[in-house]
Amino acid sequence: QREGDFDPTTYAERAGQRAEFAYGEGKRLAETALARRAAVPVAMVRLPYVIGNDDYTVRFDFHVKRIAKGLPIASNGLDARTSFIHRDEAADFLFWLGRAEHFAPGPVNACATGDVTLGALFALIGKVVGREPRLLPIGAATPAEAKTPYGQTRSGILDNARGASLGFRF
Repeated sequence: QREGDFDPTTYAERAGQRAEFAYGEGKRLAETALARRAAVPVAMVRLPYVIGNDDYTVRFDFHVKRIAKGLPIASNGLDARTSFIHRDEAADFLFWLGRAEHFAPGPVNACATGDVTLGALFALIGKVVGREPRLLPIGAATPAEAKTPYGQTRSGILDNARGASLGFRF
């Protein structure tokens, strides 16, 4: 996904309550409002899954703990490729982009260079914790607690070329 794949300046603006919009739509509408109403130039940093200490979503920890305990993880997207960024790299990028000499208005993706399939990620976690992951497809009888919080079924990779072209080394 490149920054130009979604242009917030041309997207139809809609108002409503948070519960009325899916997560992705809420993000698009927030960018649209910023692009049209901000009194100063704004950068809209697009982040993938953030991992690291203090991850309030505990999505990554979910997988580490379940694999370490030998518990199954259910996913229908093991071949889906995705991007990540470590929380320190995200913070470094935000600080760097906020400096006047680096600032660039508009959307900019920030992610670690490269991508990984969810299946390969789970295998790597298994290697680190010393246990083979138990991976299952999601079906009607799948317990909710086994379903991966990385619920994607298709690839969603960010392209960080714009940020890199501005001078940041991901």
